[in-house]
Amino acid sequence: MIKALCGIKNLLMRRLSWKTALGIFALGLVSFSFLWLYYMFRLPPCFYLGEKNIGYYTFSALDEHLDHLDYRMKKEKAVLVINEKGAEKEIILRDLGIEIDREQTIKNLKKQNVSIPFLQRITGCLSPTQIQVSYRSKNDCFETVFVDIAAVLHQTPGNAEVRAEQGQLIFTPHKNGLELAIEPLKEELKKKLSIWPGESLVLKAEMLPVYPERTVFDLINKGVKDEVSLKQTQFNPSNENRAHNIKLAASKIDNILLAPGELFSFNQYVGKASLEGGFKNAPVIIDDQLVPEAGGGICQVSSTLYNAALYAGLEIKERHNHGLAVNYLPPGFDAAVAYDYLDLKFINNYPCHLLIHLYAVDGYLKAKLFGTRDDSLDIRIIARIKKEISYPIQEIISREQDPGYRAVQQTGRPGYQVETYRQYYQNGKEVGREHLYSDSYAPRPEIVVIGPSS
Repeated sequence: MIKALCGIKNLLMRRLSWKTALGIFALGLVSFSFLWLYYMFRLPPCFYLGEKNIGYYTFSALDEHLDHLDYRMKKEKAVLVINEKGAEKEIILRDLGIEIDREQTIKNLKKQNVSIPFLQRITGCLSPTQIQVSYRSKNDCFETVFVDIAAVLHQTPGNAEVRAEQGQLIFTPHKNGLELAIEPLKEELKKKLSIWPGESLVLKAEMLPVYPERTVFDLINKGVKDEVSLKQTQFNPSNENRAHNIKLAASKIDNILLAPGELFSFNQYVGKASLEGGFKNAPVIIDDQLVPEAGGGICQVSSTLYNAALYAGLEIKERHNHGLAVNYLPPGFDAAVAYDYLDLKFINNYPCHLLIHLYAVDGYLKAKLFGTRDDSLDIRIIARIKKEISYPIQEIISREQDPGYRAVQQTGRPGYQVETYRQYYQNGKEVGREHLYSDSYAPRPEIVVIGPSS
């Protein structure tokens, strides 16, 4: 450009007087300087902030425009599209702590500005140049808002469950959960903000699947698939309090899943039998006597479960017999419990999980264990009565009755000394035997009410 001006000067000076030529040259130089100052202190015509053309803006005018954008941003809302059905959630940018970083934005402009030649400023740019608007935010606000949104959208996965009802296994499939992918969402917002307000702030939420810890396949792999053992005892449904206690205690144990090596404690699951705990008064054996007490009947639950555990081959860690023989099981097969000092404990010594199932139907309490059955194994329980102790007869004279009256108030039962064994048979051949317990049962006296002698 300078060389061209010099050439014009020389030409004019040859044809014109030097004063005229010098004046023309000075005028051209002033015009050029004016144009240079005008265009170089303004932004090129091809510059855009968002959808706004900021060509020919001075930096003071640019500052006013940034004020306008900053005010607008405080009210701007980003729309979060949550799923394919179009569910939306609005996010106010002010809540995210976002504001325009003026200093960095102006640096971006100046860096782009110096790269545009003078002639392009006069003649116009070949293509639009998008200037990146820089933003800053308070990280705690930015993180907190997205974490709160993620908490609302979070769907907790559901594990597959196995339970038994009325003797049948029921598998409930697992359910995958969902969680918001926060980092991609934050990056998308930052990207859209860089060309805002040229584009609307519509963000697509990416929901990632969250898988449960346990699927039906996992449960089957745990080995819960076969009936391992089933034992039942009979009770009188018309004895409402006792029947209530049996059903309540059974419900507290029903569908417990025992892992391999896990210890089961009856008292841990059933807890203390009390009226406050929902149990009712019914006869229990205390000091070899039948007395009404809260929870009467729960020993039938522990005894029935004990028999299922015996025939499943489980390792019995704690078991106690009653002081008197019970009427729902033979001597040697019962298991007395009393909170804090008498418990029934056994270990799942199977390589698979075991599901405990207890339920009452038509006056029968049934205890069933589910796991992986070994059809070649047969377990037998033998209770040998070493001694039978006759029961005494106690007569009570009632003056209210007629002479010769005689009625049994309490039926007598003999006492026993019993040795119990468990035998293991593999394919019909005995492969093992263990002594379980030596039990002693006191006789229960027969009580007879008689009238006075004549």
